[in-house]
Amino acid sequence: MSTLSNQPLRDDPTAVELASYVTSARDAYKNYRNTAMKSAAYCYLVWWHARSDHARPAQRQWLDQQIADRNMEIERHNTELDATKKRIAAYGDGGTVLDQRDLAYLSFTEGSWAAAVRMKVAAREGASEFTEIVKFVFGFDRASDASNISRYSSVLEFIKDRHVQLEDVTPDAIVQLLEDVGGFEAALEIARGNGEKDNTIKKDSNGADRDAKVAALKSAFSGPPLTTFAYAAKFAQDEFVFLLAKTQGGNLDVLGELSLTDNEAKQMMLRADTDILGNLDPFAEFAAQVANLSSLVHEGKDSAFTTDGTASGKKLKVARTFSLCSDASGGAEVHVSARHIDASAVIVARPKAGVEIGTLTPGQFLMLPTEAVNGGASSKQMMKALSSVGDRVSMTFQACAGDSQAPVVWKTSSRNGTALAPVAEYKWGIMAAEKHFPVNVYRFSPRFDVTLQKTEVLRIHDAYTSKWQKAGKDEKKTFLPLELSYDGVEFALDHEKHHRFGLAVGSTQTATVRLSLRPRDLSDLVEKLGAQKAKSFTFKADPDGLLAVMWSDQYGEYEVYIPTVDSTGGLKDRCLGHLVPSL
Repeated sequence: MSTLSNQPLRDDPTAVELASYVTSARDAYKNYRNTAMKSAAYCYLVWWHARSDHARPAQRQWLDQQIADRNMEIERHNTELDATKKRIAAYGDGGTVLDQRDLAYLSFTEGSWAAAVRMKVAAREGASEFTEIVKFVFGFDRASDASNISRYSSVLEFIKDRHVQLEDVTPDAIVQLLEDVGGFEAALEIARGNGEKDNTIKKDSNGADRDAKVAALKSAFSGPPLTTFAYAAKFAQDEFVFLLAKTQGGNLDVLGELSLTDNEAKQMMLRADTDILGNLDPFAEFAAQVANLSSLVHEGKDSAFTTDGTASGKKLKVARTFSLCSDASGGAEVHVSARHIDASAVIVARPKAGVEIGTLTPGQFLMLPTEAVNGGASSKQMMKALSSVGDRVSMTFQACAGDSQAPVVWKTSSRNGTALAPVAEYKWGIMAAEKHFPVNVYRFSPRFDVTLQKTEVLRIHDAYTSKWQKAGKDEKKTFLPLELSYDGVEFALDHEKHHRFGLAVGSTQTATVRLSLRPRDLSDLVEKLGAQKAKSFTFKADPDGLLAVMWSDQYGEYEVYIPTVDSTGGLKDRCLGHLVPSL
């Protein structure tokens, strides 16, 4: 059996290491009852390093070749099976003589022949993006394997959806993610929409944690109802009814009720729109928004930097970094970008008046550690803590003065009536003490400025960019750059595989501005925008290297900068630099 240490894996594993992941996944599957989570973890590692948009060309080519070889083997098997079937039929008619290898097939029925056919490693249109990798890793090539293919694909989708919550991309971190929701089967139920989707909750045997959060949400519902009408409810759950409605222009047609189990009703409560909740802490909601957007900043790849500064030293990983920066007006703003690299997405968030996130000296920049140190929680822990409205409904944030090592501390408490219980402290350390600084926007000279309504952004997502959420087939074309263009009349997207989408936005023709983007970068951005409370978004573009989107909500103002790509597919850094603290 192959064994691998639980150290963070190199970003460019060799063919031998990738083959070892495959072996480990297969070995773990044989002991399914005890190690289903580990088999899923190793399978996800193969996908992450060799098929996802994170994968490097060498690893992607390795997997392509492995699958091609497997499919050739399957094709040879099926060709020989068909020839054998014909020989058996001819033998029954007295037209041929069988050799020794054919004797085992004499008793085969039509069902036996069908069951012996092997399926190629491929996925039909519209299937899960993990179908291919699951078939390959576990050798699922029979029609009878369909259930296992579906189960593993669903769990891998669960892991991918929560990738940002992983402490690191290791087998143990992935297993822990699954354990946090109750194991492989619990994750499967969640992926299928039948279980608890708030995976920050570690439920005890009677679900007390979740029940407490649901109770807190119910007590937080406030404000007048949108409408009141007479209705004899059939499926009320503790005085709450879940209705199914359909939009009709600016109106809403209520069609009827949803019949939900008690657990399903609680799950629906945990997905309540924050607009109907009263007494939410504005600081916590602002921080939650920043944490949610931060997943646009990718991390985990090996960087060009090493721990000891030598060429042979251990490579540092590209790390998503939260920075607290003084701004030109004397206030503070949060930046999220990558460290140990020259180009990444950059997020800038400024709180609205009344949300005090810390007092900084002009020119002072601070950083939140990516790992928990000195009694302070990490940025990853903050992202996880803020991901559930069930947690935030009773959460408060407060910015406090720290010490010389961490001048600002964000303290969180859990509210129980009028009492507050301390939960965590996020200590912002001096950035100037660090060797490597995060990426920042160095210059930005937009050549166009257009405002899109949220309905238009949702059209872009539904009709076009959502195609990349299941990018698993025709990989070479899928990952080609996407062109975004604007000419004063039309906002357009064009791609070799997914063709063209245009949105009429104006009436005055201007010079066309074009820029190339990684499809998944734009897809992820548009998906985030569709979930915002804002009614409109301002898009700006600098053809030298950046697309920017700006908007605001009741808690803050937000800017997201996405780097464009060069002719080789790499991210441009022409408009980017690094934060340079003066203190």
